[in-house]
Amino acid sequence: MKRWTGRSLLSLVLVVLVALSATGWFEGSAEAIGIEPLSGSNQAYLDYALKKTLATFALLSAVKVGLAIIEGTEIGVGFGIEIGDAVQSAYDFVDLAWRVVLTSAAILMGTRFLLQAAGLVDHWLFALTLLLLLIWLWTHWLNSRRHTFRRIVQDLTLVTVILTLTLYLVLPLSISGGRLLSSRITRPSIEEAERGVTQFKSDIFPDGDENQSGFWSKFGDPQARLKAIVKTISQKTTEFSLWILKIIAGYLFDSLIFPLMLFLTGVWLTKSAMRYFVNLNRDALLFHQQGRN
Repeated sequence: MKRWTGRSLLSLVLVVLVALSATGWFEGSAEAIGIEPLSGSNQAYLDYALKKTLATFALLSAVKVGLAIIEGTEIGVGFGIEIGDAVQSAYDFVDLAWRVVLTSAAILMGTRFLLQAAGLVDHWLFALTLLLLLIWLWTHWLNSRRHTFRRIVQDLTLVTVILTLTLYLVLPLSISGGRLLSSRITRPSIEEAERGVTQFKSDIFPDGDENQSGFWSKFGDPQARLKAIVKTISQKTTEFSLWILKIIAGYLFDSLIFPLMLFLTGVWLTKSAMRYFVNLNRDALLFHQQGRN
């Protein structure tokens, strides 16, 4: 009798928790234990990272446009000077970094949308997890012979538990961890590379005019100006390549590799822990049944 009283009380508690979770009541509890502030800090970080990425994208776009103009420029009747080959490698490097940074901005925007979507469905998923847990407990308490149904409910409960922990913990912690790794590892290199590319842009376009209109009219001797540009690019080929590589690697790690690596590790640890508890529960039930026999 006491056993059924305890089971009834536990069932009542689970039903109440399901109702509270479905109404979003636990959002306040999440804020109290620090989950909600973590999500807010992640949103602020993503906004800041997106702003920085777009600034780098604008810088690379300006350099890319300027190099494209120089690459296709031919100066002077009788000179026949074609300098496209001289800046081709620099343009290719900038174009690759431009594409990577654009992709990084898209990933950051998508991550923002993912966090917002997670905030809309996490409490519903938690309610479904509690409901499945209640059904799973009653299938054991009633000693149901429908083993297939019990196994399906158990597997569904396990899946929803993993998804719930992923939305509430793994996803925000992976973004927060990626932010920490970025500040310690990649961000200093990216900022150094951006300063170098900015200086390179100033050396090539000292007046800040990367547009074709009026570009060459500022110089009394366009041929001399072209030679000076080619010389500057040639002298800074190694440094410029290193700066671009740092930008490419830095943005790939910041927006994709760090968060994805931490997310997959978190999901794997969560799945492993859930499987361990399920196997532990099976061993306990088997031991209990053997003891009764």
